[in-house]
Order: sequence, then structure tokens, then C-alpha cells
Amino acid sequence: MLGGPLLQSQFWPQLASVAGNAQIFKLALQTDPDAPFLLRSFAARVQYDTSSTAHRQTGLNQLLFRFSGPNENYFQQVPTPLTLMTPFAGQMGNPLPLHRQVFYPARSTIFVDIINNGSTALTNLTFYFRGVKLFPWGVRRSYPYPAKMSQIPYTYLVGQSSAQFPTLLNIPVTTPTQGTPFRFQILSDGDFVLRTLQAGPTASNTSWEVFLRLKDSDGYPYSNDFVHVDVLAGNATGPGSYETGNASFQGAIGTGPCAPGVIYPEIYLPNRQYLEYDVLRSDSSFGTAAAQDFPIAFQGVKVFAQ
Repeated sequence: MLGGPLLQSQFWPQLASVAGNAQIFKLALQTDPDAPFLLRSFAARVQYDTSSTAHRQTGLNQLLFRFSGPNENYFQQVPTPLTLMTPFAGQMGNPLPLHRQVFYPARSTIFVDIINNGSTALTNLTFYFRGVKLFPWGVRRSYPYPAKMSQIPYTYLVGQSSAQFPTLLNIPVTTPTQGTPFRFQILSDGDFVLRTLQAGPTASNTSWEVFLRLKDSDGYPYSNDFVHVDVLAGNATGPGSYETGNASFQGAIGTGPCAPGVIYPEIYLPNRQYLEYDVLRSDSSFGTAAAQDFPIAFQGVKVFAQ
């Protein structure tokens, strides 16, 4: 599972606005019933600050949290400052890797305790538990590499003016996904292995709350809900800034176009296969937001059987 299960305000109203000095204990997130889940990495975020023209996640530096294994066995003695665990809350395609990975049987529960240790309310607080689902052989499609092959670096780009990939052009400020999802087809001359993602507008920086949900060609999702592009991918126009002290913000270091979001494990797509994706944009709270193109680069290698 690429995105893994999400704990967010859409299903847990307590996270829509976490008041200053609030304490919330035993938020329960249940994993999917169809397969066990291996937790391998983690990220968290809040909605960008609507009062600023900069991409700021005000108050996130005051978040303390802890989470449990499948038997309500917490991995921290008490809620721990997120800033002590990972820079930038695991965003910009760089989630916090967990060693060792945590095994959750199907329909397990992850318990989360949080404390907002600051005075600023946290808006749409979201936790991303990322890893893989473990299916028995034959339950889901699996495509191995050819026994003999060659490969070249390759990128499928959507969201630019293109007859082949015309989606994500001039998307409105509020864009719910309805009906048939977006998708693109792998070219017929070779297979494609998706390894990294890069996303974001190239000419402006007016988009804040854009979310993706990737699906395989059968429509089976790689996450239980939408994942913000700054968690799933790198950011093409410069990352958001993160609070480091009293009204002091720092841009993410070592991220951006040089460091796209890594997809692990990679996704193997045979030639003529489809990759589907849902898109959600929710920028109506930002006064400077406007309709715009939103390119996404699906990066990896093209594989040629020999």
C-alpha cells in the first residue's frame, strides 16, 4: 500500500481543528480487512496557513504524539515532539522510515495520542502511516521483470498541454473527483516501472491543498483516502516552510525537484496497462488561489523484454 492508512479530519472530526493546549487520546484507526499491513514509514501535516501567502504549516512544530502497535502497545512512553522524530514532519516525499517495520494483522487498530503544546489551533491535522499490504499469491495482480531485458530512465508527464495526457489542465480551485477517475495508459513499446513522483505547478505557486489517490488498473486504491501531494511527491515549485521557533519558519532543505518522492516498493506496469488516479483540490480558503495546470511527473524506467 503506497499511501497506507490515513488518520484525518474527514473521518475523525476531532482533527479538523485541534485547539491550543488540547489533548486527545486513543484515536483509533482500523487497518483494512482484506490483508495484513506492514508499517514502514510515517508523515504528518496540517493545512497550509490561509493568512499567509507563503506555504506555512503554522503550529505543527508544537505537536506531540505517539502511536501503538496492534496490541495497544505504544512505541513511546509519552507523546513525543514531532520535531524530534523527523524534519518537515516527513513531508516533501521524505517520510520518516521506521526500523523495525510494524506488522498489523488485517482489521487491526492503530491508537494515536496527541497533544497540541502550542496556542495555535491545528487545522485538518492528518497522520500518514505508509507501508505495504500483504496479500497471498494470486489474490492481486503481480508482474515480474522479464528474465532478460534492457531498461532506460523514463518519465510520463500529465498536466501539460498534450493530446496524449490532457488531464490536470486548468483545474478549478475546488476540484472534487466524480465519476470515472483520471488515468493514463503505458505505451505499447515497453513496460514501465514507477519509482518516484514529482508534482506541482511550474509557473506559479498558488496551489496549496491538492491531493492524489493512486489506483491500479482494476481500480484498487493504494491508500484508504487522498494523500497530499507534498507527502506523496516532491514539490516542483519550492517546498512549504515549517515553523522552527517563535514565528520563525524554515524551508525544507535538500528537497524539491532534485529529490522526488520515492515509491517503495516500486509499481510495475506492463505495456498498455493503465495507472488510475483521483484528484482533489480544496483551495477555496486561499484568496489568491486560481485555476491552473498541475503537472505530475511519474518517473521511473521503461523495461524492454529481450
